[in-house]
Amino acid sequence: MSVIEKIISYFVKRHLLTNLMFVIVFIGGIIAWNNTGKEEMPDIEFDHAHVVASYPGASAEEVEHFITKPLEEQVRGLDGVYRITSTSSDGGTNIGIDFEKNYPDLDEALMEVRNAVLDVKLPDDVIDEPEVHVWKTTKMAIIDIALIDTQKHLLDNGSRKRLQQYVYTLEQQLLNLPEVNSIEKSGYLQEEIQIKVKPEKLREFDIPFNTAMREVKNSHIRQPAGSVETKNEPKVTLLSELDTVKKLEDLVIQGGFEGQFVRLKDIADIKHSFKKNDSILKVNGREGIIIRVVKNSSYGILEALEEVKNQIKSFQNNSLKDTKIELLALDDASVDLKNRLSIVLANGLIGFILILVTLFIFLNFRAGIWVAMGIPFTFCFSMICASMAGYTINNITLAAVIIVLGMIVDDAIVVSENITRLRLEGGEPEQSVVKGTAFVFTPVLASILTTCIAFVPLFFFRARFGKILVFIPPIIFFMLGASLFESLFILPGHMLLDFPLFNKLASRFRKNSSPLNKAHWFNRIEDNYAKALNKILPYKWHIFLVFILLFAFSGYLIKAKMKYVMFPNEETREISLTGEASEQVDKYGTAELTRQIEEVIAPYLGKEVIGFRTQIARSRWGRAVEENKFRMTVEILPKEKRKKSADQLIKEWEKHFADIKDLEDIRIAKSRWGLASGSPVELIVQENDDQIRNTIAEQLAESMENNPALENVEIERPLENQEYKIGLNREKIKRLSIT
Repeated sequence: MSVIEKIISYFVKRHLLTNLMFVIVFIGGIIAWNNTGKEEMPDIEFDHAHVVASYPGASAEEVEHFITKPLEEQVRGLDGVYRITSTSSDGGTNIGIDFEKNYPDLDEALMEVRNAVLDVKLPDDVIDEPEVHVWKTTKMAIIDIALIDTQKHLLDNGSRKRLQQYVYTLEQQLLNLPEVNSIEKSGYLQEEIQIKVKPEKLREFDIPFNTAMREVKNSHIRQPAGSVETKNEPKVTLLSELDTVKKLEDLVIQGGFEGQFVRLKDIADIKHSFKKNDSILKVNGREGIIIRVVKNSSYGILEALEEVKNQIKSFQNNSLKDTKIELLALDDASVDLKNRLSIVLANGLIGFILILVTLFIFLNFRAGIWVAMGIPFTFCFSMICASMAGYTINNITLAAVIIVLGMIVDDAIVVSENITRLRLEGGEPEQSVVKGTAFVFTPVLASILTTCIAFVPLFFFRARFGKILVFIPPIIFFMLGASLFESLFILPGHMLLDFPLFNKLASRFRKNSSPLNKAHWFNRIEDNYAKALNKILPYKWHIFLVFILLFAFSGYLIKAKMKYVMFPNEETREISLTGEASEQVDKYGTAELTRQIEEVIAPYLGKEVIGFRTQIARSRWGRAVEENKFRMTVEILPKEKRKKSADQLIKEWEKHFADIKDLEDIRIAKSRWGLASGSPVELIVQENDDQIRNTIAEQLAESMENNPALENVEIERPLENQEYKIGLNREKIKRLSIT
């Protein structure tokens, strides 16, 4: 007896051991499933960072000169930095840093970037230090929470203050959750005390404006001043903060010899207000505030969202009860994840049933049952291995499961069929099991190894796409390895088990399935196939020629009839509307205009539409704010939960948009592949000479606009001495050559 036969015989004779292993794997798989995080993407930290710095009140040109350039110059020479891009806008800058591919110590490079950024000498008006962010796939926004005042179309100071108090309360409650990493707010304005100086009063009292401003700055003090030389040496702090309207009103700006004082209230109006905002954010037709919840990377999406939704429900029942404040949940990240999980589970169940039926047709009932039981065993074994490796259940690992789903029973089918063949030939049960399994051990092992080797190249894909694909091979290895172990060491022992229930079920399913001494019905097909094979073998060159012709024809179909796309086209969950009014209309006039569009979409709320948000006069890529332009994003239900497609909704809306007056232009677009993906191609024109750069960009855009393969060409015009960015939005691309 060979070594392989001895090992197989060891497991065959110990039914208790194999059954115990079988049960332990099942229980361990269930525990691993419950304890493993459910994410949208694997836990990946890309070799990219961005630096965010704010300069309140500064124009885009000033931000570029005082903030962006010093930061770029400080970071440019660091080890590991490959490329730097930046966008300067009013009040802030965003600098993107790409590191060298496969840099050996990315954490050290990030630390050097952080230290370099903090060493830059910025203007004194820059209060907050620049922040360095690194994007992680598991540290992502999971839901947007919008709060609106149902009684107000646009917020005034009173309604905004009341709404922001609710937002602040909810923010603090969410931040106390361990599942929440941070909160990002949109439409939330910083509260401030505004001093509006009256020029006529300055002339009346002969006070220069700089004098008034200097007195306010010098009187607003809070700084340490050492300690008193006594026994306990108490610390001394100079505290004279002008943090109330009353203190500012009583501030003396100028004094006279006769005891007359000019106070700040004599030359200025002082009141509580909010920081000026050039844009307007509306949700479901009313100006509101959106809280974007970013989860902690150590918690899964479903786990974090459950806690967040519980907190939201508690906030609604307690704080918002009997108020006119409405809370809306948008962009729920769990929707797509739950859909994918349900699809995989449903497909797995359907696949299990179909495989079971197929096995019953081609194998005897006992073999079909035990081969099919290898499917849940493989899943559970792989879940245990993936959990121990620190993996999560996400789109990529689920894709790997789908890829290998049909392969995990192949080796078990081969083993069970060979065992059945030996028993039909009259062999002893135990000997047939051992000999039959050992006979196919080498080819089964070779088939598993060759399949695994086919996925090894995925480890060598580069860039960000390669970091995602690297999670596929291990899952495939886990599943194929579990399938191999089950078919060689657990399945043989199960093939000896004989339960009366099997015989009863077999007799009902197929009369001739249980007796092992009868020939299988498929044997007749095998005999006929052998006869046909004997007849065609002499014509091997003719068959080879037919193969060559079929191969050439398939190549023709691929080249002429099929097109290449990066991802399959899916039904979208997001529709965007961009438009503009006449140039004379300000942001408030644009807000009134968008009400007519919102009234068209509002009846669909609660049916096909989850919610919609409108952004008015928002700056993009550092460009000047255009108050007559708006962008509306409509979030719709998944396709299986609505009766109308996205195209049908767009056609219905377009009919009403045509009747809206003062609307000069409106464009409706679906996000491609179910996600907002922006321009598929961007061309950048870099030239320090403004005239040359403008000419090249205009000529390039004009030539592309005449190309029938391009749907739309948009030109981003940023600051002076910077680059032009030309984005091409279209569904299909042929070829674009630029010399």
